[in-house]
Amino acid sequence: KVVQGKNKDSPADKTGLPFVGEDKDFAVGTATHAINCARTLGRREHESMYFFSDSNDLVKYMTHDLKDTNFLTKNATLVNNTIDQAAIRAVSPVKLVARDMSEENPHIDKQKGRDPPAYYPAFVDLYLAMGARCLTYGIGYYAVFASKLSGIDCKLLYTQETWGGSDIKLDRTPKCTEETYR
Repeated sequence: KVVQGKNKDSPADKTGLPFVGEDKDFAVGTATHAINCARTLGRREHESMYFFSDSNDLVKYMTHDLKDTNFLTKNATLVNNTIDQAAIRAVSPVKLVARDMSEENPHIDKQKGRDPPAYYPAFVDLYLAMGARCLTYGIGYYAVFASKLSGIDCKLLYTQETWGGSDIKLDRTPKCTEETYR
């Protein structure tokens, strides 16, 4: 599957992604596919899966909300569509973890001029990704950067971008499709 591009009405790298309607469904569907791909990499018993993204809303939704029975009960209509149901099936059998999502995740290259501690969450994600046994990546280059810094061999590409995706990224990494995990 090819990601067609950024929403021109939403400067995600500066303001975050809108987490409603079709944008939420797209983000959750993409994250679900990434998690399903990661599950094919031979997760060991009791091994956690660290989930990170530019979108704090998405991380909270995938790692906390979809596993919270109170949230699911209170939002029964919200998760009553096929995308959310697929996400619940993907996250249920894994121990999905993330850093504290109450901290904003600013981009160093796009949101300049902040005090250095404002960027700590980005470095936490990078540090933990560098220590991973395996990585899945697709949209963006942050996980690719972590794999290059650490030399991780176990990696999987879950989607292709059309807005400047690297041919090297495409050529050197095994690809995951829905057929990989169905």
